[in-house]
Amino acid sequence: MGRQIILFVLCCICSAKGLFANEHCKALFSGQDELIERLVSDIKSEKYLIQIAASRVTNRKVINALIAAKRKGIVVEVILDDMKDRPSSSVRDLFKNNVPVFVYRPKHYFKKPHILHKFCVLSDKVWMGNFVINRARKATLRESAVVISHKDVIEDFMREFEYLKHTECKRAIL
Repeated sequence: MGRQIILFVLCCICSAKGLFANEHCKALFSGQDELIERLVSDIKSEKYLIQIAASRVTNRKVINALIAAKRKGIVVEVILDDMKDRPSSSVRDLFKNNVPVFVYRPKHYFKKPHILHKFCVLSDKVWMGNFVINRARKATLRESAVVISHKDVIEDFMREFEYLKHTECKRAIL
C-alpha cells in the first residue's frame, strides 16, 4: 500500500509539472541500472550543491564522493534519522571532513521518527525513490529511483530539504 501511494504521488508530481511529455524524468531500476554507481557519478560531476535526506547513508562509495565534493568546495549537507544509538563510521567520516549532518528529530513525534522519502538534490536534478544508500545492500533487493531534471521540481525539493533542516532537524554533534 505504501509503495502504491508513493508511485501515485510521483505520478501526480510528474503529471502536474508536465514531465511525462519530455526528457526531464528518468526511471532507474536495480538489476538493470547501477543505481549507486550512477548516483556516485552524478555526485562527482556536481559543481555547486548536494543535499541528501535519507534514513541512513553508509555506502562507502557515496560517502567518499560526498567527502571529495566537500573538499572541492561544493555545498554538501545530509539529513539522517536520529543516531541516538551510535553514529556509524560513515557518519563519523562525514563529521571529520566537515560535512554538515542534521538529525531528523521533529518535536511532534512520540516515537523514533523516520525519513521515509529518500532524496538527493543536486543543482541540475533530483534523485528520489526507494533506493538504499547503505553498505548492506543485497543483490536480491528490487529498488528504484526517479531522476528528475526539471527546474520547478528541483526547487520544490530544495525547499523541502531547507524546511526539514530548519524546522524538523537539529545539527548533529558527535
